[in-house]
Amino acid sequence: MNVELLRKVKRHILDEPRRLVMGSWVLNRASGKTYYEHGHLVQFPKCGTVACIAGWTSILGGATKVKEIDGYPPFVAADLLGIEDRGMANRLFHLPRWPSDFRADYAKARGQEERAEVAAKRIDHFIRTNGKE
Repeated sequence: MNVELLRKVKRHILDEPRRLVMGSWVLNRASGKTYYEHGHLVQFPKCGTVACIAGWTSILGGATKVKEIDGYPPFVAADLLGIEDRGMANRLFHLPRWPSDFRADYAKARGQEERAEVAAKRIDHFIRTNGKE
């Protein structure tokens, strides 16, 4: 597993919490779309892009061309992380597959900053358990 890339994603999210939206692969303000997550309007960061963990993994991992990131997002990101087990990838990239305590904390979080903190803890836990949880 490419722990270095996962930690890079975590830092990227924590450096600007408005970059994280777990319900969207990659979304750009230039699209003109508004996006709500858990009933809250998503405020775009200065860069204008929000993404989930899989989206940021793909972007920060070098899959920057649209054709490279248009594949099934979790598989693109899993390949960049060296995760061959798709179940393991789903446990990281799909919020409904997170351990229940992380799902609950994410749902209770108020605002993008708190959600980013929960996602960072999820990434740490995933690394610590070598993807088993």
